[in-house]
Amino acid sequence: MKIQKAIKTVLCCLLLSIQPALATVMSATTTNIAGNIWESRYTITNNTTSAIQWFTIYFKFDLYENFVYIPTAEVGAEWDVFAVEPFLSSDGFVDAFSFGEGIAVGQSLTNFVVRYNFLGQDLPGNQSFEVYNANDSVPTPVDSGEVDVKIVPEPAVILLFGVGLLALISTRKYQRLLNTRRK
Repeated sequence: MKIQKAIKTVLCCLLLSIQPALATVMSATTTNIAGNIWESRYTITNNTTSAIQWFTIYFKFDLYENFVYIPTAEVGAEWDVFAVEPFLSSDGFVDAFSFGEGIAVGQSLTNFVVRYNFLGQDLPGNQSFEVYNANDSVPTPVDSGEVDVKIVPEPAVILLFGVGLLALISTRKYQRLLNTRRK
């Protein structure tokens, strides 16, 4: 009975993993510039069925301020980008609209850079985004999600400590196992 459940589980996982994911994927590499000034370099990947010509990245109203979009060669002149500061309890955002082809299906827009002040105590966290249909007369989101934020540099000391701790624990368990077999 357990073998049948295991086989069914594996088959379900395989079938679900084959399905194409039709979604916009947005990730960011975030670096501390100085003090509370941070810079995020976004990559927007179009895994949908049509070109992306309009997207918005949101910043929580009580954690971010002083947004500055930094033009790069990868984000050409066809993109019109502007930033709106948080107001009262409304989130701030950076809005990008392409007057050209936009991001084609299966392609990515890289090095979309935004610099800002982070007001939180910890590190900047995940942000939300929305993708809009540029042909609609009323802006309606066609896709949305969370930006996967990676902070650079990562705390390598904690990683090394964790690996060393795991190695120590596994060595002790192995020694106990050897000692019980010798008896």
